[in-house]
Amino acid sequence: MKTLLTILIAFIFLSCSSTENNENTSLNLPFDVKKNQGFWYYLDDDFSNRLYLTLEKLDDINYSVNAVFLDENEGYYLGILESNSSKFILSDVNSNDNIKATLSFDEQEKPRLDVVLKDGNESKSFKLSKIKLNTLFFAKSMLQENLNIGLNFTVSMVDDAFLIPEFIDLNESVRSKINGIIAFGAKNPQELQEKLIKLQKDKLAQQKDFSFYVELINSSMPYYIDDELINFKLFTYDYAGHVFGTNALYSKIFSLKDGEMISSKTKDLFKNVNDEKLLVLVNRKLDKKIASLTKKRDLIPLPNEFFIRKDGIELLWQGKEVGFDIPGYVEVLNLNFHEIKKFVKEDSRLSYLFK
Repeated sequence: MKTLLTILIAFIFLSCSSTENNENTSLNLPFDVKKNQGFWYYLDDDFSNRLYLTLEKLDDINYSVNAVFLDENEGYYLGILESNSSKFILSDVNSNDNIKATLSFDEQEKPRLDVVLKDGNESKSFKLSKIKLNTLFFAKSMLQENLNIGLNFTVSMVDDAFLIPEFIDLNESVRSKINGIIAFGAKNPQELQEKLIKLQKDKLAQQKDFSFYVELINSSMPYYIDDELINFKLFTYDYAGHVFGTNALYSKIFSLKDGEMISSKTKDLFKNVNDEKLLVLVNRKLDKKIASLTKKRDLIPLPNEFFIRKDGIELLWQGKEVGFDIPGYVEVLNLNFHEIKKFVKEDSRLSYLFK
């Protein structure tokens, strides 16, 4: 199982990467953003392979790049893009693999990412997807305070969030409802970042139980999008001086038709979460190692939450749900739409996915 914590922290803290500048072509980025602000694109190629691309401004010259390949070449890649060059290198966070990449924008400011894969033997071009919600704004706030209240200690906080831009063709009430939750009502990246800063200062003022070091992370990422909905994956990490920090993943689904939240609870998706045939199906697909280490019982129950994928749903168990009392432990299982279709409620707002 891939280490979700490693991937998500890598998304927040870009510690190293390499760049390649074979040609000094200036890159005219379409949005004027400030430090720790940026934008996110939904890209795809001619074969419906998807790519999520996030650019975050680090300084006057450099942007960090987060590229999530979702289909044929699934993987999480990081890189540094210099504004005076269109070429850069993407590095896999889980291996030593590197991808040569070139980012460009057409006359309508639509992005195109060209990549060279498999030791230069395969090239692909990703363009802006035709779905309506193909661009988001992004902002991050990082706070670190060295405090002395009898003892010296450090508090470190990282918070980020996304925002639906006004130029996206959505009903204004829909945009307002969704931004009211994911972006605290902000209307642009600067306002969003200011709200994140205030949120962190409020947290700091309310913090009472300090240890020598406190680390708090709250991050989010678009996980699935179509013309009906968007599913965000939210990641939290808390460390307050114990042996382990605790991390958790949460799912938030929003309708792009009315802006309302759609339940991500398994009890609201399935007709009966205790259906024996459903539980048998799920348990047979669970990793044998996990199943063998849990306490003796008939069947491991379904977890509380799920995420949406292109071809199905993703079930996510916290450690205690599969018998492990390990802080932050999670187990993930993918189920295809067709194999669980008969167990899904006919009146579910997600039923269209299973047709």
